[in-house]
Amino acid sequence: MRSVEPASGASFAAMDNPQLQQQQPFDIPPEFSDIRSPIYLTAQTLIQQVAYALSDKLFTYSPDTFDLDVAVKQWAAQVQLNANGSPTAVQSMQTRVGAGAIALGYIFSKDFDLKRRHIPQSIIASSATLQYLRPALEQLSLLYSVANPVVAHVAAVDYTGGVAGGLVADYTASLTLAEELGLGLVASFSAHESQHMALFSTLLAIGREITQVADVLDLSGLSVVHQKVLQQLASDPDRNHLDAEGKLLRLLKAFNGQLGTSYSPFEYSGHPEATSVLVSFGTVESSLASQIAASLAKGGARVGVVNVRVYRPFVEESFLGAMPKTTKVVGVLGQVQADLAVQEDGVHSALYEDVLAALTFGSGFHTVPQCVDIKYAPSHSWTPASIAAAFQKIANEPLLLQGGQDALGISASSLQLLSPSAVQQYTFWDTDDSATNAGAIALAAFLRVALPGLDVIEAKKLALALGDTEGLSKAAEILETVLRTVEIPESWASSAENEPDGASTKLPVDVHATNFTSFNKSNDEEPSILRDWQDVAKALVFKEAYGATSALRPDLAAKTFTIHVSENRRLTPKTYDLRPW
Repeated sequence: MRSVEPASGASFAAMDNPQLQQQQPFDIPPEFSDIRSPIYLTAQTLIQQVAYALSDKLFTYSPDTFDLDVAVKQWAAQVQLNANGSPTAVQSMQTRVGAGAIALGYIFSKDFDLKRRHIPQSIIASSATLQYLRPALEQLSLLYSVANPVVAHVAAVDYTGGVAGGLVADYTASLTLAEELGLGLVASFSAHESQHMALFSTLLAIGREITQVADVLDLSGLSVVHQKVLQQLASDPDRNHLDAEGKLLRLLKAFNGQLGTSYSPFEYSGHPEATSVLVSFGTVESSLASQIAASLAKGGARVGVVNVRVYRPFVEESFLGAMPKTTKVVGVLGQVQADLAVQEDGVHSALYEDVLAALTFGSGFHTVPQCVDIKYAPSHSWTPASIAAAFQKIANEPLLLQGGQDALGISASSLQLLSPSAVQQYTFWDTDDSATNAGAIALAAFLRVALPGLDVIEAKKLALALGDTEGLSKAAEILETVLRTVEIPESWASSAENEPDGASTKLPVDVHATNFTSFNKSNDEEPSILRDWQDVAKALVFKEAYGATSALRPDLAAKTFTIHVSENRRLTPKTYDLRPW
C-alpha cells in the first residue's frame, strides 16, 4: 500500500540542531511525545509521526534538500519508543539503482523475528525515487501474502530542469506504478487530511485484517486504537472472503464511523443534477476543482467534480455511484509524463483509461457519457482560471461571459469565488493627523512623477475639487526638495520586438518553488580532531584492517606526486643554431 503525500534499535547519532533550524519552517521538529492537538505542524511531520509510531523499521529515501525524514531521524537519535514499545529503526538510504534491495532483504531475511511479522514496515520517499524502487516493489507485490505489511509514504514531488525549472507535483509515476504492479494508492486532498490518510494507508496495508481506527493524534491513542481494532476484527467471519475492494470499503466505513468523517474512495462536489463532471486526482487539483464547482453550482451551472481519493483498488461501483445520473460529459484531468505527451493524440493518462473503462462497461446511465481527456504535464501550474477553463471545455453552455486564453488552449475568464452578499463592509477611522495628510502627500507625489508638465492652474483646480487646497500645495512644495530624477538605462527597457521570434515574456501566475529549503551560503568544514591516540596507533599497526595507506597530501582531491632530482644537468642543446661554423 502506498500513500501519496504525502524489536530494532535506533541507528542514528545525535543531529546538529543549528542545521535543522535552517531547514525547518518551525525551527527543529517537535518532540515525539509533544505531537497532540492543537499544534502547528507541517503535513510531512504528521506523516513521519504515523510512520515512526506504527513501524518496525523505517527506510527513508530523501534527497539532500527535501528533508522528508528529518523528524524521524531526530526521534530515532533520541531513542523514542513507538506504539509497540520499542524504538523504530530508521535507515537512511541513497536513491540509486537497487535502492530497495536492503528493505526487501530485511523483510524476507531468514533470521527475521516471526513474532513481529504483523508490524508494518514503512518507506518514506519521493516520486522521483519510485523508478529505483520498482524492482523491489515488483517482487514485494508478487510475494506480499508471505511478507510483512509494507506502506510507502511518497511525496508526489519532483524537479524539472530548463528555464522554468523547479519543483513540480508528479502523480504520473505513482499512478503508473500502482496500475502496473497492482499496488494500492491513496491520496490526501489537503494537509489537514495527511495524518488520517497516512494512518488509513498503514491500516490498509495490513490487508489480511479488516481494521477500524479512531481519531488519534498522539502516541498513546495510536497504540490503544491499533490494538483494539485488531482484536475486534480478528473475530470477523467474513474477513477471509472479501476481495481487495470489499476490504477497502469495509475499512473505510469503520474508519469514518470512528473518526466521524465522511471519507470515500470518490468524493463528489457540485450541482446535484450536473451534466458536465470533472474527474481529478491530486491535492491542488482536487481542492481547486471542488471550490470552483461549488461556486459555479451556486450560480445555476450544472457542473460538478469527482475527486479520486483511492486510486487503487479502483472501485467502479463507488465511482459510478458518486456521479450524478444526469451526467452527459466527463472530463478527466490526467497528468502525463511530459509536455510532449500532452501534444500526442495517442497518449492518454492512466486515470483517463480507468474512467473510460468504468463508464463504458458500467451500468446506471441510459446513455454512456462522453469522456474527454484533459491532459497536462507535471510542470503545469493550476489556478482558479485554468480549472474554470477545464469546466468550460466540457460544459454545453458558456459558464462565463468574458473569456481569455489559458495555457491548455481553452477559453476562460475571471471567476468570482465569493458572492458579493457574503462581503461585509466596515468603516475604520484614525485620530492621527499623519494618516489624514497621507492621502494628500501620496496624490502630490503621484502628480509630480506621472504628470511633470502639470501647470499651476490645473493643479489648483484638482486640489479644489478634492477639498484640500492648502494641504496639497504644502505637500507639493516639500516634494520639490525631496524627489530627484533617476536615469533609467535603456538596456532595462524590454518590448515584444526584442524578444526572440516575437514572443513576449510571460509573467508567472503563481508562486513557483525551486527548492524545499533556502540556499545555504555558509561552507563550514568540521575541524579534524584527534579524539584518541589509540585510533592512530591501531591504524598504523593493523594497516590491512583499518585500510591505512601511505598517501601524499590526502587532503587534496587531485592526485599528488613527489619528484626526486638525482642530477641537475642540462638536457637540451646550448643553441639551436644549425649553421655550419
